[in-house]
Amino acid sequence: MRKRLSITLLEPQDIFLFQEYIKKDLRLLFQTQDILLWTANCTPNLPSPLITESKMEAIPRNLPTHPFEKNNSVFLPFIWQNEPLGIAILKNMAGTFKENILSGQWPKISQLILEKVRVYKAYFTDTESGALAPELFKDTLIQLITTDQKGRDNKPVSQPESFPDLPGPHTRFSIIFIEAFFTQSLKRRPNPSLKPGTQSEFWADIIPAIKNKLNDIALSCLFRRDKSTLALIVPFCDEEKGRNISLAIFELFNKRRFTPPHLVRFKDGIKAAIGLLSYPINSNETHMSCGDTKDNENKPPSPPFTKGGNSSSPPLKKGDTGEFSAEKCQNLPPENLYNLIIEKGEETLAVARSRSAYPLCLSRELEETASLKMIKNIHQVIDRLKTKWKRAGKFSLILARCDAQNGKEDYGPFLEKINSWLSPGQSILPCTEDSFFVYLPDISPEEALLTGQNLKSQIKEACGGTVAMGLASYPVLDYEKEEVTFNAYKALVHTDFFGPDTITAFDAVSLNISGDTLFNAGHIHGAIMEYEKGLSLDPQDVNLLNSLGVCYARLRWYKRAISCFEKTLSLEKDNFMAQYNLGLAYLKTGIPDKAFLALQQAASLNGNHFDILFQMGKLLQEQKRGTEAVGYFQKAAQCPDAKGYIYRYLGEAYLGLNLKKDAMAAFKKAVKSNPADAFSFNWLGMLYAELKNDLEIAHTLCRNALELDHQNSLYWKTIGRIYYLKNDYPQAIHHLKEAQRRMKKDHEIYYHLGLVYEKMGDIAKARRKWQKALKVNPLFKEAWIALQPIGTIEE
Repeated sequence: MRKRLSITLLEPQDIFLFQEYIKKDLRLLFQTQDILLWTANCTPNLPSPLITESKMEAIPRNLPTHPFEKNNSVFLPFIWQNEPLGIAILKNMAGTFKENILSGQWPKISQLILEKVRVYKAYFTDTESGALAPELFKDTLIQLITTDQKGRDNKPVSQPESFPDLPGPHTRFSIIFIEAFFTQSLKRRPNPSLKPGTQSEFWADIIPAIKNKLNDIALSCLFRRDKSTLALIVPFCDEEKGRNISLAIFELFNKRRFTPPHLVRFKDGIKAAIGLLSYPINSNETHMSCGDTKDNENKPPSPPFTKGGNSSSPPLKKGDTGEFSAEKCQNLPPENLYNLIIEKGEETLAVARSRSAYPLCLSRELEETASLKMIKNIHQVIDRLKTKWKRAGKFSLILARCDAQNGKEDYGPFLEKINSWLSPGQSILPCTEDSFFVYLPDISPEEALLTGQNLKSQIKEACGGTVAMGLASYPVLDYEKEEVTFNAYKALVHTDFFGPDTITAFDAVSLNISGDTLFNAGHIHGAIMEYEKGLSLDPQDVNLLNSLGVCYARLRWYKRAISCFEKTLSLEKDNFMAQYNLGLAYLKTGIPDKAFLALQQAASLNGNHFDILFQMGKLLQEQKRGTEAVGYFQKAAQCPDAKGYIYRYLGEAYLGLNLKKDAMAAFKKAVKSNPADAFSFNWLGMLYAELKNDLEIAHTLCRNALELDHQNSLYWKTIGRIYYLKNDYPQAIHHLKEAQRRMKKDHEIYYHLGLVYEKMGDIAKARRKWQKALKVNPLFKEAWIALQPIGTIEE
């Protein structure tokens, strides 16, 4: 019996999805055009104070800023099964809403509206899978696009938009396309048990698991696009957040626990290709997500594990970077922009499917991939090749690309000429307008390489042009036949390093380059798979070992990373990058002695490397070896590639040695190089107060620190001390109490509060604060000294 999912439950995102229907119903009930909607998962503190046992308050507390006056608005919360879903805000234009009516009638009105939303949801839900229907996907997407375009328009909008607390001036959202596919073609191998509709068993298991992953993601809406594809819309979501969600979904499929019983005979069951689009795409704009996000420029940088090595991706050719830019998004009609988004989604899925190891593609990669068209067309070539290699035990494939096009009008005769040079059984398969495959059955890799070299020479002699070639053979490792076509593509990318008129066979270096491409695009898991495959071909490749270690370190698998770096050094003891990375890995695992020795060895190989000197200085500083730390920080500051944040750490080291004038000079350089360095502003202000007695400058500097990071208790404490020195005791108490609220076990805050109360003449409060300071830290001598004249027991 087929499993069906319940569609009676309502969620906060339903207020978002069906907002136009809700507003239409409210306009029919009340004479107002001005309606705003919020959902509970976007403003979690909003609906809770509105509800009492018997009524709802007319005006809530803690209401987010909105364009209506509170005394001229009414607020309708939506509650479903005692759970808040959201709130509607209506402007009382005619002054006809009475509070006694609100408390008595609006709960019923709320339930009436939600019952209708439940009917809408039932209508727009796919009963086989439990996901939302494709029609609603289009309506929702066009609604988001329209909201964005109105937000960009300088003209006044007659009707207020819902969700006015959107971060930034425009609507930002991500769309994740998820395509499920079987590792072996069901079309080629018909299964009598696969009747129409049986895939609903598969979706009925996957969709609840995906929804469970999205519990904490505000307004995420999952739609079914067609028989095998889902689409997930996530408002307030930038590319980084969207990529993290995509990774979580990918891991669900990677567990391979969704294979229906009648498909267990397939080797790997069901996998997914995932394409991610972030709207609007514009690399020059700062993307923001829901909630308060802040650049953490003043935080210590993470240790930069370095790949290094001789292998890296070739320069990528840029496409039309404005094709899906914010400017074009603004100018296109919503319907056309919707079609463009769908087209881009299909392209990302095509690229994702081509990545057998790690099927995830970001939309920005469509603009950066030089051979995107070739990758898409390879799938069509595979369909033609399947009939050729069906019974072949071994074969080779050459992917050739013209270095200089011979003219599109001559391309057909050009391929016919090459085909005439081939032996029986061998064949040409066009890929793009300037590339083609050569299928070579029953031939060894060595013979295939010789055939490719001969073809290359014949083309050059007969046609006057040159070609670059990538060669891959079957069988190799555990690659499927379909994957050999992409191995040939990887070999062709490898060939680009050697220039035109070259041929390269697929090998460990090809996989290293492919892994580097994935690594640079942020696909760490995919890079790991490529590097591991490469090491299966060449276990002694130090570049692969070091790169694999860096990937493990990025995922915080430090024990595995250390093993890779140590093996690299056993093969090449003077490998500077591996030595440096080993030191960082030891740091992360809490083994400072081994970390220092590894970094010291790296410094002996490259004594003018900023990162090494900086990390060694930090390590010594943590070990309270301040004098040595200062020496390394000073050397790091003199490196040609020195970063400005070094002066912050140098200033901190000087403070530890009580060299306050040197610390002041260092902190001045720190704030000059990084105006967002709150830590340096804070200490520079304190030093101005102590050394220069210039309390106005000190106040300005400490205020800058607090504005940059108002959550840090240290900055509240410091400015409280400045107010104390300025004899502004009420402000001192206010700021010190804010510091205390954020850090309740800081004995210094209690001590400074005691000093303030003492100056104000309240000895009893001063005594209590100093006693609390001693309770937190019984060895705090300043508090003991302060208590001696007045005694430790309150009279």
